[in-house]
Amino acid sequence: MLEALYNLGKTVRAKRGPRLPVVLSVQEVQQMFKHVQGLYLLILQLIYGSGLRLMELARLRVKDIDFSSNLIFVRDSKGDKDRATILPESIKTQLQLHLNAVRKAGIAKLATVHTLRHSFATHLLMNGVNIREIQK
Repeated sequence: MLEALYNLGKTVRAKRGPRLPVVLSVQEVQQMFKHVQGLYLLILQLIYGSGLRLMELARLRVKDIDFSSNLIFVRDSKGDKDRATILPESIKTQLQLHLNAVRKAGIAKLATVHTLRHSFATHLLMNGVNIREIQK
C-alpha cells in the first residue's frame, strides 16, 4: 500500500473539461454601456460590436477600417491569420468623428500604443528620473 503512494508519478490524472465562457445578456451589456462615456465607450462598443480581441483593437489602424463596406480588417490575428469582421453601423459616425479629431490635431507621426510607452519613458528621462528607476 505504501509503495503505491510513492509511485504517484505513474498515475493518470483526469483532464479538466472545457470551460464555458462568461456571457453577458444584451441587457447587461447595455447597462454596462450606460456607465461609460467618451472614448472608453467607443472602445467597448467597438470590441463588443465587432468581436475584436484587445490586442486586435490595439493594433487596429485607420487603413484597416472600410467605412463604405462596414468592414474591419484584422491583420496578424490569433494563429497569425488575417480576417475581416463587421464594423457596427451604430458606432460608425462616432468612430469617424474620433478619427477626424485625431487628424485635426495635426500629428503626422505614425503613433501606436507602444509609441505612448516610449514617450512616457522619454518624458520621465527628460524630467530627471534615473534610467534604472524607469527600467524597473
